[in-house]
Amino acid sequence: MNHPLFYTPEEAEAALRNYGPRALTAEAIRYQAHEDPSKLGFPVTVAGSRIYIPRRSFNQFFGIAEQED
Repeated sequence: MNHPLFYTPEEAEAALRNYGPRALTAEAIRYQAHEDPSKLGFPVTVAGSRIYIPRRSFNQFFGIAEQED
């Protein structure tokens, strides 16, 4: 289920795929979020094995236009 405020790493990877070629994969996001999240450049929250990526901050960081509902 898609959360209106957060991306999962897989959803973030898909969002980037829709806006041009990117080398950032869900696996890379997950690994970096656990090792040193400050190096990602966008905020993430790590709760155990789960990773939450705020949609608005992620989209702004990559210049992805917000979709109107």
